[in-house]
Amino acid sequence: MTSRKNTPKVAQLLKELIAWNKTNMEKHSPGPWSGLDFSGADMRDIDFGGIDFSGSDLSGADLRGAGISIVNFSGANLSGADLRNASIYDTNLTGANLSNADFSGAWMQRVKVLGADFRGAKLRNVKMSWTEIRDADFRGADLQEANLENSGFYQTNLSGADLSKVSLRHASLFDCDLSGAILRGADLRNADLVNAVLVGTDFHNAKLKGSTGIV
Repeated sequence: MTSRKNTPKVAQLLKELIAWNKTNMEKHSPGPWSGLDFSGADMRDIDFGGIDFSGSDLSGADLRGAGISIVNFSGANLSGADLRNASIYDTNLTGANLSNADFSGAWMQRVKVLGADFRGAKLRNVKMSWTEIRDADFRGADLQEANLENSGFYQTNLSGADLSKVSLRHASLFDCDLSGAILRGADLRNADLVNAVLVGTDFHNAKLKGSTGIV
């Protein structure tokens, strides 16, 4: 079992981070938290707002139930992090490594996802509406029963991903690779799949009324 970082040094650093944030949030200053090592840290149920974690190592960190708003994770390493039931709003995930992270039950809205790595990530029952995803990698990710309505996926690799019973109503999957993806029982009504790669894609029992690009 992997031990969490609960040393006095990390605990004190987190306390300073929250205190600094409350003082400086309105100044829109990036703060001194980018590029630091928070790997394996216990950050459960902490509210992060306006924090710059760009380039930081949060691999294996425990962020269950965290409130993450206006946070910069660009270029950060969150591989294997636990973000179950976290609330993530207006946050930058550009170029972040989120491979094998667990977002099950998380709420994500207006998140910037450009070139992020979600390979093997768990996103079961995640609510990720009104989000734009470009050039991201979701190969082998588990998105079963996720709510992705009104979101836009562009030039994104979803090959081999499990999207069973996912809701993609009014979503765009333009120029995405869905080869070998599982969309059994998915709701794709009025979805746009123009130029999508659909080789070996499983649409068994999917709702396709009003969708474009499938035939």
